[in-house]
Amino acid sequence: MRSIDWAASPVGPVETWPQSLRSVVNLLLHSKFPMFVLWGPARVFLYNDAYAPILGSRHPDAMGRAFFEVWPEVRSEIEPIIDKAFAGEGTYFEDMPVVLERDGYPELTYFTFAYSPVHGENGAVAGAFCTCSETTTKVLVERRQTFLLELEGRLRLLSDPLDIIATAEEALGRHLEVSRVGYGDVDEAARFFTTPRNWTDGTVAHSAGTHDLAAFGDEILDAMRRGETLVVGDVRADTRCNTPERLVAFDFIEVAAVVTVSLIKNGRLTAAMYVHNKLPRWWTRSEIKLIEDVAERTWSAVERARSETARRAAEAQVARVLENITEGFVLLDRNFRVLQINEAGLRLERRPASEIVGRTHWEAWRNSESSEVGRLYKKAMAERVPVSLEHGYTYPDGRTVWVEMRAYPSGDELAVFYRDVTERKMAEERLRESEERLRTLADNLPNGMVYQAVRDPDATVRFTYVSQAVERLHGLSVEQVLADPAALDRQVLEEFRPHLHKLREDADEDKNYISIELPMRLPSGEIRWFHRSAAPRRLPNGQVVWDGVELDITEMKRAEEALRESEDHYRHTVELNPQVPWTATPDGLLDHVARRWFELTGTSGLGSTWGEAIHPEDLQPSIDAWTRSFTTGIPYDIEHRVRLRNGEYRWMRSQAFPRRDAQGRIVKWYGTTENIHERKLAGEHQQLLINELNHRVKNTLATVQSIASQTLRNAQSVSEGREAIEQRLIALSRAHDVLTKENWEGASLREIIAQALEPYRSYGEGRIRLDGSDIRLSPRMALALSMAFHELATNAVKYGALSNDTGRILIEWSIRDDRTPSRLLLRWEERGGPPVHPPTRRGFGSRLIERSLAHDLGGAVKIDFAPSGILCSVDARLGDEDLFG
Repeated sequence: MRSIDWAASPVGPVETWPQSLRSVVNLLLHSKFPMFVLWGPARVFLYNDAYAPILGSRHPDAMGRAFFEVWPEVRSEIEPIIDKAFAGEGTYFEDMPVVLERDGYPELTYFTFAYSPVHGENGAVAGAFCTCSETTTKVLVERRQTFLLELEGRLRLLSDPLDIIATAEEALGRHLEVSRVGYGDVDEAARFFTTPRNWTDGTVAHSAGTHDLAAFGDEILDAMRRGETLVVGDVRADTRCNTPERLVAFDFIEVAAVVTVSLIKNGRLTAAMYVHNKLPRWWTRSEIKLIEDVAERTWSAVERARSETARRAAEAQVARVLENITEGFVLLDRNFRVLQINEAGLRLERRPASEIVGRTHWEAWRNSESSEVGRLYKKAMAERVPVSLEHGYTYPDGRTVWVEMRAYPSGDELAVFYRDVTERKMAEERLRESEERLRTLADNLPNGMVYQAVRDPDATVRFTYVSQAVERLHGLSVEQVLADPAALDRQVLEEFRPHLHKLREDADEDKNYISIELPMRLPSGEIRWFHRSAAPRRLPNGQVVWDGVELDITEMKRAEEALRESEDHYRHTVELNPQVPWTATPDGLLDHVARRWFELTGTSGLGSTWGEAIHPEDLQPSIDAWTRSFTTGIPYDIEHRVRLRNGEYRWMRSQAFPRRDAQGRIVKWYGTTENIHERKLAGEHQQLLINELNHRVKNTLATVQSIASQTLRNAQSVSEGREAIEQRLIALSRAHDVLTKENWEGASLREIIAQALEPYRSYGEGRIRLDGSDIRLSPRMALALSMAFHELATNAVKYGALSNDTGRILIEWSIRDDRTPSRLLLRWEERGGPPVHPPTRRGFGSRLIERSLAHDLGGAVKIDFAPSGILCSVDARLGDEDLFG
């Protein structure tokens, strides 16, 4: 600013500037907050260093120029606001969107600013002063998080990978207002990209199918293989794209600007998401970050859906196997209603499925609820443990058969396998082993294997069966596993082996079903995750037979980890906030409350539980205000007390604002609760101090008025009255000094006496003796006693023990606490002074002591004019509010 030739500008030389301009320029130059002033009809632009970053490349040439020469692109929006300031009207805007051209390209920015008129020496508005803050980053981050949360919510509801891709593409495309969005997989050679479908805004054609990434040049392909995000604002200006052969590829897909996010998983390029625009476009950092976030979330959701699809396919295959097995199979829901029975079961039942399916087990098999079967079923469902039983059952047609039953909890259902073992009762263990292998299921599981192992009484372990999938999953042949039972366990990472062995030992003892997830290192060196589950059966000969299934869950674990990382990022963003963010449904039901609320109050805050922590006096007003907000749409803003975990109540402020859809309907409430306890108490304390000050000023003025009135009424002359008033006011001031030093919370009796007698110490150090333990008095007692000591000391100097060289004064006191309330006994005794004669009339001092002091102390005060010296006795009541210690 100092380098500008202001003489050539409309504001003229600096030395001619009016004081109003000098003052506002001095203010902005010493501020670290972005500020500027517009001066005069030309609206000359002067700004401080903090504002320079907002100007970008326009600084420093903008200094001293007309404002709209510097910012022509905002004239239509900002000029009416500036006109209001020059008309004398201040304005304030928060997060106002403004399109600025900075660093050579138009950019949508957001500002919070306020314009204020600046008046010149003649009182007229001479300029406009503006404080401003750029909030672009804050606004864009909030919008990105909101978009991502909504997208994740939508993707979480989808199970088809193609639906997930289509939803993510459309949401991103509409949000960014681009021409085309696509997502797809990249082949193992990291060259061919396949997108099953893509989204367009209608201005360009769809570009689904398989594309050769090499067509866009080695530089772009290599960058994608490294996982770098490709950002091109104009393919014809970017050297990576503007060779003739590459422009042909871009022109073919109708693209002028592109962002491509490469997803590197397990060390290679596995998928990518692209965003195309038909026209050149400058991509902002926020847009690029959003595209990267959506790509990651799309990959996680697609992988989750693929894992779920594979799991459902495996379950379907298991269902087909169940239809082909020779055992009866019944599937029960959580209420023990029959959902399914296979053909083998119907053959055993000898009745149609219509008499069984849809009925509860207790209805389909009469008297079973009170039997051992019913007890075990309920145990299996309640404790989530498998159960088994052999029992005899009499069917309605009169048949009595022995049935071997095994029931396994599965989710909210109970899978029951059963078979007729009547004719094979004596050979049950040997026959059961052969019937339970389920070879068809084992050899056809797409991502798993089935095995059977036997632990002999001497602890030797051997496999009796391993399905062919072991070679595909573990790189070991069936023969290798059968010959070396420990081969599979050696693939388990060493730190997981103790836990696996412990589970087996416990299961051997208790016949418990085991289920464990294990990382295993394959012969190729790759580590993959497997879910191993098995159930032990103890045979009469002491052998333990294990029937087990092992599934490859590697892709599911990776998808879960990616999703968990994404959710953890969001959770940290919210939970580390010192405030408590929360959301609610349109009808006012809280559906998410940050964990900080639980840490503070010990309650979840969800649903209606938030009211459990609100102070009973504040609960109904809080409910009424919240009801009024979500029924009318007005923002919610209330202060209330909240009970913390330790039982203490703290003042907090809760605010919430609605988010509406395009039709104006409320779709979500977003709120925060912040701790304002210290601020609230400070305000209340400030008001208390003001009230206390008013009270003390009034009392002091009343005391001064009484002193002046009584003194002048008894004074013999004006000079005598003036001197007496001055001395008494000085005594009052000394007492105030003592109380002020103690913040008017009380005062020491010794210090009150010392201050009152300080002017008379010159009469001799040993002539005034104090005897008594120090106590603290309330402000009321301290002021009254201070005035009394002053009157007694003044009288002693004029007529009493201090009027000669031999007089002495003894001041002694004690507390009598054998009565309720306690009493202060104080005695002023003069000796060695001139003989005392009772006065013919009582002056102001005597009346002050005997009447006013007695009234203020709530006790008795007596002055005895004995010939040997004045004796003043005080018997004052001491309540809890008077005695401080």
